[in-house]
Amino acid sequence: MPTTRKENIKTWAKVSLLALLASTILHIAEYYLSRQLLESPIISKTIGSTLTAHYVYVIIISISACVAGAIFYFCSKYLIATLICGLTLIGTNFYSYAMGLY
Repeated sequence: MPTTRKENIKTWAKVSLLALLASTILHIAEYYLSRQLLESPIISKTIGSTLTAHYVYVIIISISACVAGAIFYFCSKYLIATLICGLTLIGTNFYSYAMGLY
Protein backbone atom coordinates (compact mmCIF):
# COMPACT_ATOMS: atom_id res chain seq x y z
CA MET A 1 0.00 0.00 0.00
CA PRO A 2 1.59 3.31 -1.04
CA THR A 3 2.06 5.91 1.63
CA THR A 4 1.19 9.53 1.21
CA ARG A 5 3.51 12.45 1.79
CA LYS A 6 1.60 13.46 4.92
CA GLU A 7 2.07 9.99 6.42
CA ASN A 8 5.80 10.17 5.67
CA ILE A 9 6.10 13.57 7.35
CA LYS A 10 4.09 12.27 10.31
CA THR A 11 6.49 9.33 10.64
CA TRP A 12 9.52 11.66 10.50
CA ALA A 13 7.89 13.88 13.12
CA LYS A 14 7.50 10.88 15.44
CA VAL A 15 11.08 9.79 14.88
CA SER A 16 12.53 13.27 15.43
CA LEU A 17 10.39 13.83 18.54
CA LEU A 18 11.49 10.51 20.03
CA ALA A 19 15.14 11.22 19.15
CA LEU A 20 14.93 14.62 20.84
CA LEU A 21 13.29 13.07 23.89
CA ALA A 22 16.04 10.42 24.10
CA SER A 23 18.71 13.10 23.69
CA THR A 24 17.12 15.18 26.45
CA ILE A 25 17.04 12.19 28.80
CA LEU A 26 20.70 11.48 28.07
CA HIS A 27 21.65 15.11 28.75
CA ILE A 28 19.82 14.98 32.09
CA ALA A 29 21.61 11.74 32.97
CA GLU A 30 24.98 13.27 32.01
CA TYR A 31 24.25 16.29 34.20
CA TYR A 32 23.43 14.19 37.27
CA LEU A 33 26.37 11.85 36.71
CA SER A 34 28.75 14.80 36.35
CA ARG A 35 27.39 16.40 39.51
CA GLN A 36 27.78 13.13 41.38
CA LEU A 37 31.35 12.64 40.18
CA LEU A 38 32.30 16.19 41.14
CA GLU A 39 31.04 15.90 44.72
CA SER A 40 34.22 15.70 46.70
CA PRO A 41 35.72 17.40 49.73
CA ILE A 42 38.62 18.46 47.52
CA ILE A 43 36.49 20.09 44.80
CA SER A 44 34.36 23.04 45.90
CA LYS A 45 30.69 23.21 44.98
CA THR A 46 31.18 26.38 42.92
CA ILE A 47 33.65 24.64 40.64
CA GLY A 48 31.24 21.75 40.22
CA SER A 49 28.43 24.15 39.41
CA THR A 50 30.59 25.99 36.90
CA LEU A 51 31.62 22.80 35.14
CA THR A 52 28.05 21.52 34.82
CA ALA A 53 26.34 24.82 33.98
CA HIS A 54 26.53 24.10 30.25
CA TYR A 55 24.38 21.02 30.71
CA VAL A 56 21.64 23.14 32.27
CA TYR A 57 21.39 25.36 29.18
CA VAL A 58 21.24 22.38 26.85
CA ILE A 59 18.60 20.68 29.01
CA ILE A 60 16.39 23.79 29.15
CA ILE A 61 16.56 24.27 25.37
CA SER A 62 15.91 20.57 24.72
CA ILE A 63 12.92 20.39 27.05
CA SER A 64 11.42 23.57 25.60
CA ALA A 65 11.83 22.31 22.05
CA CYS A 66 10.43 18.92 23.01
CA VAL A 67 7.30 20.53 24.44
CA ALA A 68 6.93 22.81 21.40
CA GLY A 69 7.42 19.87 19.03
CA ALA A 70 4.82 17.81 20.90
CA ILE A 71 2.32 20.69 20.77
CA PHE A 72 2.82 21.09 17.02
CA TYR A 73 2.64 17.33 16.53
CA PHE A 74 -0.68 17.04 18.34
CA CYS A 75 -2.00 20.04 16.37
CA SER A 76 -1.19 18.09 13.16
CA LYS A 77 1.63 20.47 12.16
CA TYR A 78 4.02 17.61 11.45
CA LEU A 79 6.50 19.50 9.29
CA ILE A 80 6.96 22.25 11.89
CA ALA A 81 7.38 19.65 14.65
CA THR A 82 10.01 17.84 12.56
CA LEU A 83 11.91 21.06 11.87
CA ILE A 84 11.87 22.16 15.52
CA CYS A 85 13.07 18.79 16.79
CA GLY A 86 15.67 18.32 14.07
CA LEU A 87 17.16 21.79 14.41
CA THR A 88 17.24 21.44 18.19
CA LEU A 89 19.05 18.11 17.93
CA ILE A 90 21.63 19.63 15.58
CA GLY A 91 22.00 22.79 17.66
CA THR A 92 22.36 21.14 21.05
CA ASN A 93 24.82 18.56 19.75
CA PHE A 94 26.88 21.28 18.04
CA TYR A 95 26.84 23.34 21.25
CA SER A 96 27.86 20.32 23.32
CA TYR A 97 30.75 19.51 21.00
CA ALA A 98 31.83 23.15 20.83
CA MET A 99 31.85 23.44 24.63
CA GLY A 100 33.77 20.18 24.95
CA LEU A 101 31.06 18.26 26.75
CA TYR A 102 31.66 15.13 24.66
